[in-house]
Order: sequence, then structure tokens, then C-alpha cells
Amino acid sequence: MQSGPPPSQVIGTVFALAAFTVAVLSGLAAGKSAGAVLAFALVVLIVARIVGGIFGSMAASAVDDAIESHVRAHPVPDVDEAVREQAAESA
Repeated sequence: MQSGPPPSQVIGTVFALAAFTVAVLSGLAAGKSAGAVLAFALVVLIVARIVGGIFGSMAASAVDDAIESHVRAHPVPDVDEAVREQAAESA
């Protein structure tokens, strides 16, 4: 049903890329050397990917639990059974 990577990986990757961008831009704005900025941004990228993956897993689990409880609380009626019952009552 689902194609592509799991949502937790997508959330973690987006979080890491956003943190990397912020680290690069803030380092360059502070006037640091390009090597120092990239080294720090790489560390930030790795740490943010791990943290983002954890948050992504927690978010995916929360969404799955919410969907499961909603489906349990609001089951889809069996239309075929209702039609059979109506046919049996009218016969």
C-alpha cells in the first residue's frame, strides 16, 4: 500500500537537512572559515538525523495508534449483510 521510505525516515532526513542548512548559514554569517563551518554542519547533520529519526518514529507510532483507535471506534458497516437482512425481512 505504501511506496517509498517509511515516514520516520522522511521526517528524520528533512530534520537533518534543515539543521544542516541552518548550521551552514549561521556559520557563514558569523564569518567562520568554510572548513570549520562544513565540519560543524556535518556533525549537526548526523546528530539531527538521529534525533529526527527518533521523533519521526514516535510521530508515526502516534499516528498509527490514532488511526487504529478511530477504526475501532467507527467500524465500517457490512453493507452486504444489511442487504441480506432486509431481503430476509421482506420475504
